[in-house]
Amino acid sequence: MTATAPPAPTAPGVRSWWGIPYATAERYRRPVLAAFDPERVYDRKGVVRGGRDNQAMGVVLDTEQPAGVLHAHPLDVLASGTHRDVDVLLSMASDDMGWWVANDLDRFDPHTVDRVIDEAAGRRVPRSRAQKFVGAYDQGGRTPAEVRSAVLSDYIHGLPAVRGTVAHAAAGGNAHLLVIGPAEGAPAVHGSEMYVLVGQERPGRSAEQAERDTRITGMLFDFATGDHTRLWPAVSGRPIAESVGHVPFDAGAHYQAALDLFQNIPRP
Repeated sequence: MTATAPPAPTAPGVRSWWGIPYATAERYRRPVLAAFDPERVYDRKGVVRGGRDNQAMGVVLDTEQPAGVLHAHPLDVLASGTHRDVDVLLSMASDDMGWWVANDLDRFDPHTVDRVIDEAAGRRVPRSRAQKFVGAYDQGGRTPAEVRSAVLSDYIHGLPAVRGTVAHAAAGGNAHLLVIGPAEGAPAVHGSEMYVLVGQERPGRSAEQAERDTRITGMLFDFATGDHTRLWPAVSGRPIAESVGHVPFDAGAHYQAALDLFQNIPRP
């Protein structure tokens, strides 16, 4: 999600931006990039790459298309430093792909870990490397579906976030890295934070989820207004990261492990 605070609306009932009153948000019109789904890219023709069943899992460079908007790989743009003046906040959910395990298991389940390795090797990854990084997720009694979910959570969602922030920081930009964890009644799967991102409340949310949502809103407000003294330290030479909710791992260490496991393995 890329945003500069829009003008105050005239439509009745529209009062907030990221849950922040427009009267307040309008005072802070500055370029920022806050991406809670940094892997998914659409082109103007509706092509999506990055889905669970999409074997391509990459960005769409639509330069040659009418009204094309993406002229280079986003990681290359961040690394170039051409937008170092734009503050960047990238994030993932701690169990991003877990929705499919819980709700679409029949289609998602690979049934064996070997098939997870096959899937990884099918993306032009040497099989020995695929065995290594899949093995790192085949821990703690995970089922094959849970192994696949953990691998894809990091490969699809976590890797673009950590590589993007590290590249932006190395180019002289300001970058922050975040992990969204679960709260009571709200698992940390893909899209679980969307209510708060559009300034709404999930019906029947628990007090713990309300507390998590309020904290996310505060983070976004401080980020968007440039009050970085209220945020956690920015990414520097390593992936310093913050977490919100009950994240079951150390956020910075997890991102660093993903960098190490997938080193030199391209994320299209």
